[in-house]
Formats: sequence, structure tokens, C-alpha cells
Amino acid sequence: MIPGLVFFALAGAVSCTDSATALQDTVQLTVAPATDSVTLSYMFGKMFRTRNAAFEPRDVRWDIDNAVPADTGSLRLRGRDLGSMYVDYFVTSRTNGTLRVFVGDMFAESKTNENKVACAAPVDTTSLLPRAADVRIDEALTPLDDSSVVSRTQISIKFFDNTNGGTQRAFQRAFDAQYLGGAGQFRSFRIRDIGTQPDSLRALQRRLKQYSGVQYAAFVLILGPARNNGIR
Repeated sequence: MIPGLVFFALAGAVSCTDSATALQDTVQLTVAPATDSVTLSYMFGKMFRTRNAAFEPRDVRWDIDNAVPADTGSLRLRGRDLGSMYVDYFVTSRTNGTLRVFVGDMFAESKTNENKVACAAPVDTTSLLPRAADVRIDEALTPLDDSSVVSRTQISIKFFDNTNGGTQRAFQRAFDAQYLGGAGQFRSFRIRDIGTQPDSLRALQRRLKQYSGVQYAAFVLILGPARNNGIR
């Protein structure tokens, strides 16, 4: 982790309490321009909030203007969940000053530190909404030995019935997973592409299955295996 950088993700509204947050019902899939979709707000203490309103992820760099030594960091704002209007990440600087945010190489926004008294960090414990998974993310495909094809960037997860919203949101943060929707007891997520190496894919699938609250985990099947039923 880059020194001075502390961040976590939260989908929905935030306050100065440890209360749960509600997801928005409106579904909008419009991708905003790269910088226009990212906004910055000062929270309290040395904490600032970066918000991404786009469905696509944004790579963000931040720094404290004119800080000596340099106080800077970077993070990847995942795309907002299906059913939410935005996703929030929080950064905590080492020094007081004006925090600037850059999206790629472009300056986006800056906010001054208003020296508000620090309070409890917001926590998101809302459950994932069981929406129909009508978004397919299958740009990164891998053929398997049985002639089936799976998406490397879309996973299907089934949580145990007693898995609470806080654990589900922690799963999202752990795997930088964007919620795409669900059908029945299964939830679809988009994750970062880790490449085509079979060992890496198997290792990731084991990590997904071993995570607290997860009953089932698999890469989404795009094309079923070929079958030979003895037909000539």
C-alpha cells in the first residue's frame, strides 16, 4: 500500500455515523466523460471522498498541493453497481492542505482541508439488490480443456442465506468487484482481468470460494462444453 493512503469503497450516501446506507433504485448506465464522472468532497479530519458516477472504472491519482515531503497516492475507482448512482472511495492524507485529484493525466478537482473534527468513518452494510442480471461483461474470454468458454471478468457468486450485507460489501472491497445484478440466489460481479494463466484463474476461484459467507463461486460460463453422444 502506498504510504499515507487509506481507502475503502461505499455505494450510496454517507454521513458522520456508522449507519447503513440505502442504494438508489434508479438504474442509469450512461458513462460520463472521464473527469466529469469523478467528484471530490472534504469529509473531516484529513479524510476526503472521491466519487465515481460512471459505470466504468476510473484510475485516480491524488496529492496534497505543495506538500513537502510529497503526500500523494493513487487508487482505482471501480464502476458503480447496477442499481446505485455512484460508488465512493475515501482517502486519508498524512498532512493538512488542499487535496487535488487527477483522472489519468487530467486535473479533475481540488478541495481544501476545513479542519472539521474527525468522526466515525462511514460503513456500508446494505444488502445487494436482487436485480435481473441484464449486463454481460464478456470481453475477456478463456477456452477450457472441455471446449467450454468462460469470462475472466465476470463471476457468479452465491452467498449463504445468513450472509449479511456487511460481509457482502466486504467481499466487493476485497476483490474490487462491481455488482452487476442477480437472478435468484446468485449474484453477478465484474472483476479485473488477471490474464489467461490457468493456475492464476484456479487460484482466484479458490480465493473466491474460501471468502467468508461465500457458498459458491465460478467464472460465468459463456459457451458450454462440447459433447460427443456417439453421433457420426
